[in-house]
Amino acid sequence: MTNEKEKNITSEYKNARISARKIGLVAKYARGKKVDDLLKYLMFDAKNGSAILHQILKSATANANDKYKLDESSLYVKDIVIGQGPTMKRSMFGARGRTKKILKRTSHIKVVLDVFEKNLTEKTDNNMKIEKKRSKGEILKKEKSNE
Repeated sequence: MTNEKEKNITSEYKNARISARKIGLVAKYARGKKVDDLLKYLMFDAKNGSAILHQILKSATANANDKYKLDESSLYVKDIVIGQGPTMKRSMFGARGRTKKILKRTSHIKVVLDVFEKNLTEKTDNNMKIEKKRSKGEILKKEKSNE
């Protein structure tokens, strides 16, 4: 049997026809976000990499549904790994009979999802602090109710 901590929900896209810098701008925003909110955002984002990342996230949620019967509302983006792929080298005619180099860059993208636990842990001190935690124990938000 698989344990909750051993779930490895991934999706990869090799040789994506976009540079690693361009997709990195979108990936920086996407790390740590919930998948269902992120899919809605990426659908209307104007950046070039958002359509590609939307496609990869849909594939990763389909993998989670097939393997572990998980819904996309219970997942968040644990990590996005972006690496530089092979570069296609082309040339174009330039001024005075010379040629210019054209570099068509590619990238490898890997998305890792994890289960977002909705169990909220409450601590009742003198100040009545409420801490919402992720599965790893990271503190998301602190609220004081007596203010």
